[in-house]
Amino acid sequence: MKITRGFHKRYFRQGLACVTACCMLFNISLSAAKAAPTGADVVAGSAVIAQSGNTTNVQMVSSRAVINWDCLDTSHNEILNFLKNSNFAVLNRVINGGATRFDGSLFAKNGNVFIVNTRGLVFGSTANIQASQFVGSGLDIRNIDFMNGQYAFAGGNGAVVNRGDIIAQSVALIGKKVLNAGTIISPEGYVVMAAGDRVLLGQPGNNVFIEVDSAGVPGPTDTQIPDVSADVTNEGLISAENGTIVLAAGDIFSKAITNLGTLAATSGTVTAKAARVGQFGTIDADAIEGDGGSINLTAAEEVVLGMDSLTTANAGVNGNGGKVFVKSEGTAILSKGSLIEARGGSESGNGGFVEISGEHFVFAGKVDTSAADGKLGTLLIDPDNIVIKDGDGTNSTDTLYEKQLETQLADISLEAVESIVMEDLTDDELSAGSRNVALRTTGNDSSISFHESDTIATTGNIVIESGGGGIDIGNLEAGEPTTDNPSITLTTKNGGNITTASMHVCGRGEGSITVEASGELEINGHCSIDIRSTAENAPATADVLLTAGKSVVINGDVEAEARGKFVNRAHVLIQAGKDAASGYDASVNGNLDAWAHTAARGTSDALIEIYASGNINLNGTEDPHAQAGEGSGRANVQSDTSIREEIYDEEKNNTYIAEIKIGAEGKAPPEPTPEPEEPEEPEEPEKPEKPEKPEKPEKPDKPEKPEKPKGPPSPPIYDITAVPGIEAVGFGPAGCPVLLAWLAGEIGVAEETVQIYIANTFAYSTNIHPCEMCARLKDAATILQDAEGAYMAALAQAVNQFTSTAAPPSEELMASIADAIARHRGDDTFYATAGQWLDALAEYVRILNTEMGWSPDEAVALVVDKYVAPATEGGDVNLTAFVAMRLAALGG
Repeated sequence: MKITRGFHKRYFRQGLACVTACCMLFNISLSAAKAAPTGADVVAGSAVIAQSGNTTNVQMVSSRAVINWDCLDTSHNEILNFLKNSNFAVLNRVINGGATRFDGSLFAKNGNVFIVNTRGLVFGSTANIQASQFVGSGLDIRNIDFMNGQYAFAGGNGAVVNRGDIIAQSVALIGKKVLNAGTIISPEGYVVMAAGDRVLLGQPGNNVFIEVDSAGVPGPTDTQIPDVSADVTNEGLISAENGTIVLAAGDIFSKAITNLGTLAATSGTVTAKAARVGQFGTIDADAIEGDGGSINLTAAEEVVLGMDSLTTANAGVNGNGGKVFVKSEGTAILSKGSLIEARGGSESGNGGFVEISGEHFVFAGKVDTSAADGKLGTLLIDPDNIVIKDGDGTNSTDTLYEKQLETQLADISLEAVESIVMEDLTDDELSAGSRNVALRTTGNDSSISFHESDTIATTGNIVIESGGGGIDIGNLEAGEPTTDNPSITLTTKNGGNITTASMHVCGRGEGSITVEASGELEINGHCSIDIRSTAENAPATADVLLTAGKSVVINGDVEAEARGKFVNRAHVLIQAGKDAASGYDASVNGNLDAWAHTAARGTSDALIEIYASGNINLNGTEDPHAQAGEGSGRANVQSDTSIREEIYDEEKNNTYIAEIKIGAEGKAPPEPTPEPEEPEEPEEPEKPEKPEKPEKPEKPDKPEKPEKPKGPPSPPIYDITAVPGIEAVGFGPAGCPVLLAWLAGEIGVAEETVQIYIANTFAYSTNIHPCEMCARLKDAATILQDAEGAYMAALAQAVNQFTSTAAPPSEELMASIADAIARHRGDDTFYATAGQWLDALAEYVRILNTEMGWSPDEAVALVVDKYVAPATEGGDVNLTAFVAMRLAALGG
């Protein structure tokens, strides 16, 4: 079934305005609605309640209180006042009757007001709520948890509906279903709409955790239709300037969220997580000044940006565009007419970032990450597979169309797990304008391909990376005369081959064509780069680097030209059998030229290098030609092996260097220049079966290995010979005998054993000294010992901010605790103190594992025996469970 745009609008005008329909939808009975709050009973804390006319005053005596009410209904002219000169929190629980109908006003200047009715809450169109914090819940909360500041909601089937006005720094609407059709304003605050069977509400800025027992309401089959039966629905306005808006339903595996209205978090964050997320209205995280905010729409099954939806995270006048994430484990859909913006500032700033991620995707909308005076932002699409089709089209799964890509106002980054295939194009060209283009596949056997007659052309840069399936493509053109630092980069891993047609780069500054195939490389066309610079002190660098793990075949000319007024370099490198000892040939069936020209002053350097582990076959019409300089300083070197010619021009005070290096046949090539590869990791040396006591060297100042041991060392000094390429480390206990003695006692071995043990362990370390290691281990142990109990008390307080005795802590709850601790590092809160103990725990295990060679299990076993068990003995189960979780992670 397909719904028309007219019906969509009519849905707003009529369907959502109907209170009766809302009540049917949310299963709320209002037949028992009464006027005026009645039957107040203060069951925890202290408060005085008095009624005068249409006003009910609650004078708070204690800072926290729980009040049970028979009825908390109000009519439009009634007022519920909560009074106290200092901050307070009050839980109002409705224990009798049906759903609460609140049509009046609620004021709590300094208060955090909670209203709970497990049969449901409805705030009518005349409702006016103003408080410091406001929570309306259709799920219950235990009195003891509330009094302890732990907000875990469970039990009941109540839905929550708001059609009025709520103004508070923090607002939370919690229930089996939640609907906002009114206005919620939270200046620089925090707004949560959460639906589930159990909801854990952390402090503002923390995560909201939700669990469900039953499946959610099925969504529509047509993704163009708004999900009117979603578990969390916003039809009105929610505004949290510089704040956070969170819509959460279930555990993202069973429930649905729909936005039909406006979610506005100026420079802030908007998050929606559920099994299905539908964005059919406006989500605005734009900035007035500075950087744009962040929007995260995440679904386990499907996330849909509907027809005419607007999702924006634009910068202010000066600033960078924000970030928009549309992510699903199933399918991510941008319907026709949907628009995502993450633009840079109107005066300065770069464009932002947009990600469309899912196992599958449908892309029929538009993305704008433009910048008036800055760099273009990026559009990333990363499913399992991508097909690029000819011409224009929409609504095809896992398919992009040529014209779609050519009109997006963003750099294009396509990243698939398995494959990217561009079908044959009628006009033979994917024209990306000034946009950078990146094609990547990440799977071990992944591949990228398009027709040999087609071309990807851009004045920006091109990057193509793939796995063992290789790269098999046509032509590539990157840059224009005014492009700074243009480049083409092709790379494969896992033995992937690269086959390409011609490649051409032009621009200014430092330009490059870099092709690195882990398998074979074949280029069927010309490969050229032209870099020029007209500025007085700006160099021009042109590099063509063509390397392969196996053979290289180039069926065309290779040319690098650099021309400018300062220091210039033209470099051509061809290398076959890069990672092999022998047997792979380099064949060039075309001319090789490197040209470096200096019009004013400075050095010109032209270099051609050809290496192969097998044979080198040059079949051009001319010999390799490297030319540096102009006029009287001209230097030419041709048809020779490893020749270098340097000419100094006295008149211009310039030096011209022309050089050709051709590797000898059958010999392994040297490392490529100008950027040599990092040295390979050394092989793990064999450890002695049973190390004897260290031998005393004959000359302490320049120790040698004696043939026979001569008794115990006193003190021994070790001269460790490292493997090639790694600097040896020599040390002795003379400088730190106290630390080494402490280490022996800490791990329960003799000091001599420690010395031998460390000698073997540190023989292959480049930058770790054993005494420094001992000092760090001792510092960690001192914190873990926690002589005054301050660290463990802080950790217990952090854990208990989130946990309760109602249910054992879940993995999600544990993650929330860890997140809160991580965000408070460096401040003066108990979270920071708790974090110091956890950091010491991780450091202690890490040192034993990575610097002393213990297994993770051995390291964890020692720290548990010495510090964790004594520290948690007799403590609460939630604290013990949290520490156990951290230890499990450390143990791998």
